[in-house]
Amino acid sequence: MNVEEFYKEINGDYENVMSRLATEERVAKYLHKFTTTTDFDDLTKAINNNDWEKAFLAVHTLKGMALNLGFTNLASSSSNLTEELRGGLKSESSALSYFSQVSEEYKKTIEAINQLES
Repeated sequence: MNVEEFYKEINGDYENVMSRLATEERVAKYLHKFTTTTDFDDLTKAINNNDWEKAFLAVHTLKGMALNLGFTNLASSSSNLTEELRGGLKSESSALSYFSQVSEEYKKTIEAINQLES
């Protein structure tokens, strides 16, 4: 799979990312770097420990990376969780539901990145 196909696979914003990063090689470099970040792991640990402040920080960072890399679905689900946690936990059941959506989109994104041609 090439970079453009990757963005189609995840319903991402290929044109926006290309307008900022200019080459598929540069985009691919950042996509592979994304797989090494710890923000999703940090988010998972924080959620499991009911540490909502750390969860907010982790998902806020994840949302920013998703927006910058054109991961439309992951950015949307991360944004929902970010807003649920902004200013403190509003509803644990809602937060866990949003976290489930973030997890699903994150896994889809990582799986697609792993299918990129080297």
